[in-house]
Amino acid sequence: YNGPDSEVTDVAKEMKKRFDDDWMKVEVDLGDKGDALRKKSGEACSLCGCSKLIYEPTVYYCNGASCNGQRIRRKSYYYTGGQNKYHLCHVCHDELKDDEPLDIPEVVLHKRDLQRKKNDEMHEEPWVECDSCKRWVHQICALFNGRKNQVETTVYHCPLCIEATRRKLRQEMPTVNIKRAKDIMHTKFSLYIETAVRKKLELEYDKVAVER
Repeated sequence: YNGPDSEVTDVAKEMKKRFDDDWMKVEVDLGDKGDALRKKSGEACSLCGCSKLIYEPTVYYCNGASCNGQRIRRKSYYYTGGQNKYHLCHVCHDELKDDEPLDIPEVVLHKRDLQRKKNDEMHEEPWVECDSCKRWVHQICALFNGRKNQVETTVYHCPLCIEATRRKLRQEMPTVNIKRAKDIMHTKFSLYIETAVRKKLELEYDKVAVER
């Protein structure tokens, strides 16, 4: 009804632009408040603001001969053995004989040793609780090393508490000692390599000195 050059079109464009700007502000405000509430209630990581971090599903390939190593589809059943190192689809499993072992290197498996599973497992990023503020964070967000913190008596402080402590003490630099090359433990193999390289370099230095 109103052409692109009419005053009504210009007013409509201006109103739409104002609406879009106001709507973006509302979305940002709601998002910030939602993240803050989730963090405060403990339902979300206090670092990233997300609740669950789900890993990408593991991709399994059949070790059987009938399907030529095809990928095992999601939500389908499969059979596994050898500490979940070997997998068979239902077609290859049905063709196995009960008394014949599987033709798999490094392990002897029979049909009766295989466990039936469904390819629908989802693994979540583990959490860790800060011993200072009692907030929960994802281990990956906090760079938490589970191998070094296996003892229950180990005290853990999240990055937020560490930063707050550093600001309180007016420490601008981190207190963690950076490992140098001299801190790496020597082995017979490393000593052999260093000695051989050092001797070779000394010979090359002597050659250069004679040529000059």
